[in-house]
Amino acid sequence: MRQAIRPALSWLLALLLLPAWGLTAHAQSQARPEEHVVKRTILALYDRQSEETIRLSRVGSYATMPLHQLGLKVVYHNIRDPLPTPETIPGLRGVVTWFGGEVPEPLAYLRWATALLEQGIPFAVLGDTGTTGAPVEQQDRFLRHLGLEATGDFRLLTYDMALSQGEAGMIGYERAPMRPYPSYTVFRQGDAGATLYLAAKGGEGADHPLVIIGENGGFAGAGYEYYFDPEIVRGRWIIDPFAFFSRIFRVDGLPRPDATTLAGRRIYFSHVDGDGWRNISRVPGFRDRESGATWALFKKAWEPYPDLPVTVAPIAAELDTKYFASADDLELARELFALPHIEAATHTYSHPFVWRFFRHYNAQKEQELEVKAGRAPSTEGNRWDRMMASFNLTPQDRYLISEGTAADEHPVMRAFANVPWSLENEIAGSARQIEEVLPAGKKVALVQWSGDTSPFPKAVRETRAAGMTNMNGGDPRFDPEYPSVLFVSGLAFTGNGIVQPYAQASNENTYTNLWSERYYGLRYLAATLRNTERPRRLKPFNLYYHNYSGEFPESLEAVVSILDLARRSEIAPIEASRYAAIVDGFQSTRIVAIGGQDGGSVWRIENRGALNTIRFDDAAFQAVDFGRSAGVIGQRHYQGSLYVALDPVAKAPVVALAAIDRTDIPPAADRPYLIEARWPLRALQPGAAGAVTAEARGYGTGAFTWRVEPGRSYAIHVLAGEDEVWRGRATADAAGRLAFTVDADGLRWLRLELSPEAAGTSDSAS
Repeated sequence: MRQAIRPALSWLLALLLLPAWGLTAHAQSQARPEEHVVKRTILALYDRQSEETIRLSRVGSYATMPLHQLGLKVVYHNIRDPLPTPETIPGLRGVVTWFGGEVPEPLAYLRWATALLEQGIPFAVLGDTGTTGAPVEQQDRFLRHLGLEATGDFRLLTYDMALSQGEAGMIGYERAPMRPYPSYTVFRQGDAGATLYLAAKGGEGADHPLVIIGENGGFAGAGYEYYFDPEIVRGRWIIDPFAFFSRIFRVDGLPRPDATTLAGRRIYFSHVDGDGWRNISRVPGFRDRESGATWALFKKAWEPYPDLPVTVAPIAAELDTKYFASADDLELARELFALPHIEAATHTYSHPFVWRFFRHYNAQKEQELEVKAGRAPSTEGNRWDRMMASFNLTPQDRYLISEGTAADEHPVMRAFANVPWSLENEIAGSARQIEEVLPAGKKVALVQWSGDTSPFPKAVRETRAAGMTNMNGGDPRFDPEYPSVLFVSGLAFTGNGIVQPYAQASNENTYTNLWSERYYGLRYLAATLRNTERPRRLKPFNLYYHNYSGEFPESLEAVVSILDLARRSEIAPIEASRYAAIVDGFQSTRIVAIGGQDGGSVWRIENRGALNTIRFDDAAFQAVDFGRSAGVIGQRHYQGSLYVALDPVAKAPVVALAAIDRTDIPPAADRPYLIEARWPLRALQPGAAGAVTAEARGYGTGAFTWRVEPGRSYAIHVLAGEDEVWRGRATADAAGRLAFTVDADGLRWLRLELSPEAAGTSDSAS
């Protein structure tokens, strides 16, 4: 599913990213003396010669998610490109490396790395240091920051080796080191103050550090940071990556932009790629219908779940009468998108399989590939031949992308090569085509990447220019087949100067061996959803699949099983385009510590876009100080973390924390605040004597829990303009929890009014 090896980024890439990073630089130049911009950027080095792409490198695949979880941004740089300076990467907090051998020009690299370390920029070194061929004295200037000292030795045979563990809590996160122990480079502990977590017992009585954290960095040796079996492409962490990176980059106590939670609840979103729009279905009742797979989903998975929004992304060529669309196809699309909880996206116009081919498009080359694959029309412009060649569009077509691994296979680059290629047409043009079947007021807001989901930078920039967000790739899984957070991808791909938000769950392809078996496989998404929620929330609740999931009864039932799970879960449902915008906000967020350095108690949150949750970890005994805060809607303690809900209308909210002495009840405050809600809020206004108003919008019924004065009764009024759409009463419990559910249509912004009642007024929960 994912392989090990490599990431990229050069000083030129740093210049390309300056528009995004420049915000931080501008903030630093504007910050007052008593303010400090929190640095959030981690530079991830990789070797492109040994690792095929950034996306499949170890830092790109395995290290990025824990770093994102800690609230840090990641940029990548190929070690073979000119090394960047901190000035080209504003906000640089640290560097992570995960080399598989010697770096080119190790002396030049050591000088560069040591200069950064001496400026206080820590290094997290996993695997090889990449510098063992350099003179020992040059290595030691670098290694002493990690708590190490070079010996120049290497231990190949480990059959008689014993391990010793130091401070607890770092080793054995998902598995312990097991015999036969890997060979290792022999280091000595070079700093008595360094924290040693794992060592090999040396024959001379001295321990050889294998995992250690020093004054300004840390090291986890190759084979002792994680276990990986290349035969089955599976692995598990040996070190705790969250603790390892947190301690090295010193992020304890810092606010963390959070893309998993909204209004105190786990985010839910669902998106559907349009592959299989016109496919036949074997589901009873839909077998004889044109586009039966889509009809089956429409009637069984979409229409019956108006409380769960779904973003559906057709391939535009299948809604274009110049190519494949029939009148029935267009009518189906109009009926589908008329449902208010269905958002429209685009899965491109012609469904490219291999995006890199189109970076420098060659029409003649594509035609040759089509002829070899037997897909070229027998007569120029023969629409019928083309349609029959690709009618049942499923992942099976992707076997044709194997670059000719079998004598009778030939690669094709996209599903519908009779559509003239143009990048503008694939992005903005596909949106225009799909919008022809949308009801008034709806627009296409999201591009869902097709094929290998690895668009070249210009393609991603084209989505931004067209005013859309973008998503796909990543394919995270965490279940018995992929039993590790190693296979939980980060929030986005951020290499090559772009931000490409990833899907936050894998689709049915990885569960069904590319739609060739186990058509019920998407049921096992439930395991990933469970494992990425406990013991720590790593991901939102994302249901991601294709139109061809309507082909078989068991595949359709698998989709419905996850929808039913969502209904049983405490979630905040939103549209997929909104989630992609939240990930964009994670990247752009700027945090300013007020009145102190990192670890202070007051922060201003800027440039956060659609992101409206800030998380503090290990914060059970901390709470929002509403008297010193601004633009904060509410707070909730969960899993030892404090989730702070920000008001979307607040441009630069301020979050101040104070100590509390109880963790069993919601913290007291001098004003009502939101604990959690299914409908996210905005424009909250506290009133006199405990009154509060806000605007709310969401899917399903509006469940809310507020913290108010214990035992206080409230009248609740919900208005659409001047019209009252719901009213009720509720009384807070002894801990101050005021819970009620608004039974009304929340698809438009409604005004929520909470008015405290006089003592003695009769009340009833509604």
